[in-house]
Amino acid sequence: MTAGITVGMIGVLSACGAKNETTSEMATEEVAATTTATTQAVTEELTETATEEETTSEVFTDCNETVYLTEGNVNFRKEPNTESEVLSRLRKRTEAVRTGYSSEWSQIVYDGQTGYVYNDYLTTEVPPATGGYLIAIDAGHQAQGSNVQEPIGPGAEQTKARVTSGTRGATSGLAEYQLNLMVAMKLKEELINRGYDVVMIRESHEVDISNRERAAIATNAGADVFVRIHANGSENTGVSGALTICPTSAKPYVANLYQDSYALSQSVLNGIVSNTGCNSQGIMQTDSMSGINWATMPVTIVEMGYMSNPNEDSLMATDDYQNRIAAGIADGLDEYFSGR
Repeated sequence: MTAGITVGMIGVLSACGAKNETTSEMATEEVAATTTATTQAVTEELTETATEEETTSEVFTDCNETVYLTEGNVNFRKEPNTESEVLSRLRKRTEAVRTGYSSEWSQIVYDGQTGYVYNDYLTTEVPPATGGYLIAIDAGHQAQGSNVQEPIGPGAEQTKARVTSGTRGATSGLAEYQLNLMVAMKLKEELINRGYDVVMIRESHEVDISNRERAAIATNAGADVFVRIHANGSENTGVSGALTICPTSAKPYVANLYQDSYALSQSVLNGIVSNTGCNSQGIMQTDSMSGINWATMPVTIVEMGYMSNPNEDSLMATDDYQNRIAAGIADGLDEYFSGR
């Protein structure tokens, strides 16, 4: 397992560099140096035009400093205005170089591109470490399901199939078990980079691990929380969005984990919605999930989107969107642990 640095941020806007000479000042000097009435008239016209442009556009001060994004899903724009083309959307904790700033916007260089981000979403402070926790990540399902039955929880008479292969993408053709592992592996990397320790329930498709056994792996590893990655499906192809699932407070299986599991589910859902811009389907509370009922630590199931929705399915098949989901889950974990 690998430890790194978990980051949290405070928005700070620093001033650096020297103020540029304005166009109107340069035009005024030109007027002073002009001796003919005709040239003076032309210069005055240019001065008026330059002054008008200055009052309607951002005036930037040069600087050169490293900055970090304090929020997720932030627009990185081609020009410093809200009507400008969005070059990309930046994740929380993204590192960039600020080369100029105005009263509202910062000019930054990210991934070889120069663009603009609103000042409120940037900080110059390197986020501090908050300590490592052990996260168990379960990429839901596997290549071959098993209809062999197992109890849905400790002491339960009700049983369910020990594991299934999941749904499949309407547009992408991806099997859910494939998508789940893609996101789980990205989440692993993201969490390690933030200073967490990680235990993976599976890292390949050709496994045979029941839902009860998955919870046992997390328990035996001493995980602080258990995050189970899944994707959703519906007969209504118009339904989209993310939801998280936790146990209820009513049943005997893991009622003692309800409060913490609910808080974990809420934080993770907040992070995903913030980073992806997807619809929030809220938190589902149920005692019917074997992988939850056999857990011994706070647990959440992440239903990251609907593979039955053509648009959402296509998005989830891309590396960019998968990275956003992973970053959102990681942000949620940061939020959850920040209050502990």
